[in-house]
Amino acid sequence: ATGAMARSLSAACDDAAAAAAGGGGAFGDASSAKGKQALPRPWAASSELQSNAPSSSLGKLPPLAPLKAPARKVDVLGAQTDGSNLAAFLGRAPASPAGAGGEAAAWAAAFGDPLVRDLMSSDWKSREAAMLSLARRLPAAAASDAEAAYTAACGMLAMAMRDKVAPVFHSSLACVGAVLATFASPDAPRRLPDASLAGPMRGPASAALHRVGNANSRVHDGCVSALMEMAAAPGLGPGFVGDLALGELPPGRPGRD
Repeated sequence: ATGAMARSLSAACDDAAAAAAGGGGAFGDASSAKGKQALPRPWAASSELQSNAPSSSLGKLPPLAPLKAPARKVDVLGAQTDGSNLAAFLGRAPASPAGAGGEAAAWAAAFGDPLVRDLMSSDWKSREAAMLSLARRLPAAAASDAEAAYTAACGMLAMAMRDKVAPVFHSSLACVGAVLATFASPDAPRRLPDASLAGPMRGPASAALHRVGNANSRVHDGCVSALMEMAAAPGLGPGFVGDLALGELPPGRPGRD
């Protein structure tokens, strides 16, 4: 009996080894069929997942809705205009210098409204830009009407040289040399007669003399340089500056500049 049991156990072990090796046997077909069964893939389509899903009382799952791209924002410009009605939408629309009368109208006639608007702006950067633009526009303005351009340039210089903001003031000092080179230099194409130079330049010269005693060394040196350029210009000379320096001081409040 013991020998028969040992033989049966040995046969069973042989069958199990053959089945594990894939050689068929009692368990070979079942394991092979189970190994060939397809497993669900995580990237399968929704229809495939639903077909493999077990049936229930709730029925099939609804199809997945496709994602919608967000709507693009389009800026609508509307009807194009020339900007003539823009002043109606501004709380404080600046007045046109050409319609202001007096010196501002003459300045705008010589150099254009935008430059004069910048010069009268409350933003100091705009006023500084006006002085830089003035120096660039001098040749073109002189070619049109030299005397009117010189008078307008001197008037704007006198205003800017009294500005409390340092960049505006120093830009106006740098513009003095450009004005003299354009209208008083002997080789200037639009040089004015000597008699036409002294009158308009009195405003900038008086502004420079008013600040030449400033405690700030840069302000003092800038005013002295501007006065020396006036004294060296033909048609003005040292006598022009000396008469203003020795003349009666204009009324004002001392100690402010």
